[in-house]
Parts: sequence; structure tokens; C-alpha cells
Amino acid sequence: MIQPDSNIYLLIAKYSQGNITEQEYHILKAWMEEDAENKRIFSEYLVFLKNAQRVRFSAKVDEHLAWKVIHSKLEKRKTFRIRPYLKYAAVLLVLLSLTVTYQLLHKNIGSEEVLANTNAIQPGKPKAILELGDGRSVKLEEINDSLLAVATGFNIQIKNDTIDYSKSDIISELTNTIHIPRGGEYNLVLSDGTRIWLNSESELTFPAKFKGNQRKISLKGEAYLEVAKNEKLPFIIEVEGAQVEVLGTSFNVKAYENIETTLVEGKVSIRTNSLTEAILNPGEQGVITKESNEITVKQVDTRLYTSWVKGMFAFRSLTLDEIMKTFERWYNVTVTFENDELKQRRFTGNLKRNEEINPHLDVISLTTDVEFEISGEKILVKKS
Repeated sequence: MIQPDSNIYLLIAKYSQGNITEQEYHILKAWMEEDAENKRIFSEYLVFLKNAQRVRFSAKVDEHLAWKVIHSKLEKRKTFRIRPYLKYAAVLLVLLSLTVTYQLLHKNIGSEEVLANTNAIQPGKPKAILELGDGRSVKLEEINDSLLAVATGFNIQIKNDTIDYSKSDIISELTNTIHIPRGGEYNLVLSDGTRIWLNSESELTFPAKFKGNQRKISLKGEAYLEVAKNEKLPFIIEVEGAQVEVLGTSFNVKAYENIETTLVEGKVSIRTNSLTEAILNPGEQGVITKESNEITVKQVDTRLYTSWVKGMFAFRSLTLDEIMKTFERWYNVTVTFENDELKQRRFTGNLKRNEEINPHLDVISLTTDVEFEISGEKILVKKS
């Protein structure tokens, strides 16, 4: 095992100030990669970071004492297996390593181990194609901050990457469909005031104006909804063989593989075509498997399923297979694995959604035994 420099405790103070150097980074990284046990410690205690947005580093930490604790534990590991009480030192190493890694990756320090900017894969951005009821097709990103004529004498507003039907006196019931491609996202306000955030590789079909005794739309992919309350007009979402019915609520619907409905606020009813039904309360998720068409309800941390709306990826012990599918949709890339076994490696962490993919892959490679080979828009996951 490579022993860190005896003055490494000074790095703790330096990282808190953002003054870590490339050489100092390599001292820490060498320890991280020296053996699988070190990586295991790093990865295991990422679980403590339940929400990276809330993590704060205190300016009152006794840096000298902190390093003495870590150093003494490292010395003991020469002859003894790691003990549970080492978790406190491990947590400190997690915080140190995460911060150092992100500082280096985001500062473009020129290290050979940081992927070159020319090979950087950019995040998705607001873009969508709107198919109007009269057959026209419009690329919304090309006409932002303007008005769009959707029917004779009727316009809708497109502003701040949001298309808004609620401010128009449109009376047409013609069906519109908005398509979100890979590497895209877009926001929509329906005629009743319901707000919808649409994720990449999604499709929503809706009337320009709701009429009748219900409000019905159809979804493929993923959307977060804040439904305008109207007890007299139930709001119904048709999702590939299932229906989600609400009166007024906030929730996320994801239907790329199985159908997941995650309720943040209010109450929803889920029904399948086989007439199976479940009622969700806040903090619950209903999952419909496409094979069995059955509904399973469980308690979840809703932030993990709605973080994308706020510009974050929140991964909690997710397999690389699941994570890479998310990356494929958002970064518009194709990911392949050297072997299927690597798909089952797990990662925990919060990553910024509106950043290049390269730093995220570097963080994942530090906490697992994989590395990533990038060629254009293709990514190969290999064993390190």
C-alpha cells in the first residue's frame, strides 16, 4: 500500500480552499487505486452522501487532528483488516476525494488522466419538435421567445424554453404532439395551467384546449407534472397500457421500461388495462411491470426520482446498466459493455445534469473497477 506523505493533513485545509495541486491529487489518487479495499471504502461511504446539495464542509475542522486519525488507521491496516470504527476516517476520505476530484476535473488542469476537452461529450439542452393538429411540424428551439400560430387567429407563447397554451383563448380541440429527442428536454403548460417537464426521448400528446368532462393526455418516456386543481375535471394520463388519474397533485411518471409513478404531493390512482388499481399517497411509488401488468407500491425518497427537474442526477446504489441508459438518453450517446458482468457494478452519488459527461465517468471509475473509453459519441465500459 502506498503511504501518503506525512504532511497530507495539510491537503485537507488546501482542498477546503480550492488550492489542491495536480501532484497532491496524485498522492490521494494513488492511495485510492492502490488496492480494491481502498476503493471499497471510498464507494461504500458514498451512501452517507444522501444529498450532495446539502453537504457543507466546515471551516472549523481541526485539520491536524483529522489527519492523525486517518494516518493511524492506515498504519493499522498494514497488518489488520479494516474495522467498523474506521468508517469515520473513511467518510472523511470520501469527502476529501470527491471534492479533490471535482476541483481537478472542473479546473482543466491539463492532467493526462483528465479527458481532453476535444473529447468532451456535452449535456442535453432544451429542444423539441411540436406536431400541430393541422399537420405542421415546428422545431421549438428555433423559435424561442416568440409567438406560434396554432390555429387561425390564435397564437401560443414560447418563452424560456417553455411552450404555454394557458395564455391563449384558443378554442380548437385539435390534438398536438410534442417530441423530445435524445439529448433534449422541454417544458409545457397546458391550456388548464398544468405544468409539465418533459425528459429526453419522451413524447406527449394533448389537446390544444380541454373540453368535455375530463382532461386526458398520453405520455411516452418521462415527465414531471404539477396538475392544476379542478375537482370537476379529473386529469388522466394514458401511459402504455395504464392510466394515472389525479385531481391536483405533483408527481413523476417514467415509462421507458417499466411504468413508474412517483407521488410528491396529493393523491393519484393507477389503473392497468387488466383493471388492477392502486392508490398512491405522498412518498409512494407505483411500479407496473410490462410483463405481468401488476402494480407494486413502495415507499421511496421522491427526490431521487424528481432530481432531474432541478438539474441533478441522484443515483443511489444504481447499477451501471441503469445509469448508462440514463446517460444514453441525456447525452445522446451509445454505451456498450466489455462484458455483462460490468453492468451490475453499482454507484452512489449526485452529479450535475448540465455538465459534460467526462467528469462523471471519472468519478464513477474512481469508485468502481471500471474505466471508460470514448470514441466520438460511443462509450465502451471496460474492466480497469
